[in-house]
Amino acid sequence: MFKMRRKQFDFIVLFSLDITPLITSLVFMKTKRVVLYNQWRQWWFLRLRNINDIFKVTYVNKKKGFSLKNILKRIGLFFILLQSENERILRHSVLVIDNGYAAFGQIICAIQRIKESLPQAKISVLSFRIKNELIGNFPDLEIIIPYNCIIQKYRIARHILRLRNNRYDYTILLSLDITPLAASILFMKSKVLLNNQWQQWWSLRPRPAGDYLLVIPKFILTIIVNIIVFLYLLIRVFWIFLKRSFNVFKFNLSGREF
Repeated sequence: MFKMRRKQFDFIVLFSLDITPLITSLVFMKTKRVVLYNQWRQWWFLRLRNINDIFKVTYVNKKKGFSLKNILKRIGLFFILLQSENERILRHSVLVIDNGYAAFGQIICAIQRIKESLPQAKISVLSFRIKNELIGNFPDLEIIIPYNCIIQKYRIARHILRLRNNRYDYTILLSLDITPLAASILFMKSKVLLNNQWQQWWSLRPRPAGDYLLVIPKFILTIIVNIIVFLYLLIRVFWIFLKRSFNVFKFNLSGREF
């Protein structure tokens, strides 16, 4: 599992609370939703505890014999929070963000494409434009109206912060407006996609930290390369000019002798 940590799975389903795959799934895997399906056909959502979850008790594990393995398992489960769910936990949750720049037809096409790829997905649309035609075509659609904001331009981005703890699997933007884009990339715990007006799909993610560390060395290397190219061209031009001057001088000298 540690070797597969760079692969992006939508779900990881565990069949026991064996501590090593459990910790590996929650700490190292990029999957946002880890699920337990136990021997009693119960579904549980797993996540690491926050500070305010320290004293919550949501799952009581049956007591087992005294052994080092069981002690380590209890210690490991202390940092894990289990929440009871049903089979709908495996249903994808998608948030479509309409900031007012997308045409109505683009929104319709994006939702239709989502339903084709994920037929059971729960789709929510964050928009301050309510379209009766949209609700008529998709009766199961959830429309989220952002709260008022002093600066209307930041209405959508401000409400994205309120939705950051929701378990969305995908956040879909319909334009590259900077405020919802930055809020989605920085705060949403989901895959961020762009569906533009040409119905092209793009995956969006922040640049790795290593790219920023290489900015200065790349800049210095670019300057050095440009200086070398400039000096080479300067030498070539000087050599051509020197040869031309020598030929002119030679021609003038031969003309005088004649």
